[in-house]
Parts: sequence; structure tokens; C-alpha cells
Amino acid sequence: MQTLPEDERRAVARRADELVTAQNLRELRALAGRTQEDVSAATGVKQTNVSRLERRADET
Repeated sequence: MQTLPEDERRAVARRADELVTAQNLRELRALAGRTQEDVSAATGVKQTNVSRLERRADET
């Protein structure tokens, strides 16, 4: 990261802060710019179950 220009380092640091402070799966997924279908394909979990996990996390 030290080889990146200062403005790019700041952008990376801001993005990392956003991801670290994500409160739940839905927010983390949205920050990553992914859909439930993307998560489903990457994890092998059905999209309906991704949706259920997101809703369950929102309720707690």
C-alpha cells in the first residue's frame, strides 16, 4: 500500500473503514456492491437463504 499515491491510500482506508463498521450482512453486501444472487453463487447458499440470513440479522 505504501507504493500507492496518497489520494489512493486515503480512498482505500475510507473503504476499509466502511467495511469494518458494517452492522450486518445486508449492509456489508451492499457496501461490496454485490447482490444476494452474487453471494449465493459465491457461497453455494440459496438466494432465499441469503435473504433469510439478512432479515434475521436485522431483527437482532
